[in-house]
Amino acid sequence: MTAPAVPLRPLGVAEVLDGAVRLVRRNPRAAFGFALPVAVVQAALVAVVLTTTYSAPALSTVSELLRLLVSLSAGTVLAGLFAPVVVSDVLGRPIPAGEAWRRSRGARGVLLLVVLGVVVALAETLGLVLALVGGIWLWGAWAVAGPALTVEGLGPVAAVRRSFRLTSPRFWRVWGVRALGSVVTEVLGLLVTLPFSALAAYVGSVGFGQSTGDITHPALFVTLTALGQLLAVALVAPIGASIDGLIYVDLRMRVEGLDLVVAAPSSPPSPAPAPMPVSAW
Repeated sequence: MTAPAVPLRPLGVAEVLDGAVRLVRRNPRAAFGFALPVAVVQAALVAVVLTTTYSAPALSTVSELLRLLVSLSAGTVLAGLFAPVVVSDVLGRPIPAGEAWRRSRGARGVLLLVVLGVVVALAETLGLVLALVGGIWLWGAWAVAGPALTVEGLGPVAAVRRSFRLTSPRFWRVWGVRALGSVVTEVLGLLVTLPFSALAAYVGSVGFGQSTGDITHPALFVTLTALGQLLAVALVAPIGASIDGLIYVDLRMRVEGLDLVVAAPSSPPSPAPAPMPVSAW
């Protein structure tokens, strides 16, 4: 066993954020290997949105909603894929990307994650559009649905229920940590995309407040913007996925005493039953 990226006990906010970065640095193949396909899809969608806005401004709102749906879905999928790596590392038993894929149930697991991600994204987006508070609440209540699906081998419906049960006792803490993590990743992503956005604005002769229809070189503008988005997602999205994975582990320790269950073999036997077997990890 190796020293974990974070201590095996309930985590503070700073430990979650710092631990997320540590986990990505310790597991680069899994982090970027899982994130790259997601980044390609999102970059392609950015190109579609920009092209649509340029050629058919009336459809720009629909394109932006589709972009939000894909972004939310991708976050759930990536958090679920990276969760086995996070849990194993926290328990001091790091695993390679191939083993993480196997524990996520391979292509079948990815399909289930995509279904879960689409359902979660639709519900959260509708909640935001129809009732702002509803979408905000779902964003916190379903925060760990992806990790629950892959780590515990659940189906999409069971994973949503499991996330609700885990987050309910610590809802505002989960929401706050996740929101802070989102701010951090958004800032990091902005720093990555800023050079590409600036170059795209220069070659497209786009001034402040200028409409998309006035771009002089639309194809190059779209290409540079999409490339910046691809790099931003590939480099930063694993940190967001790692934050969700650490929130899941932290909830398991706070709500179910996972840290005590793991430490039990080196301690005197306790008559209390474990809330969930962890032998697979």
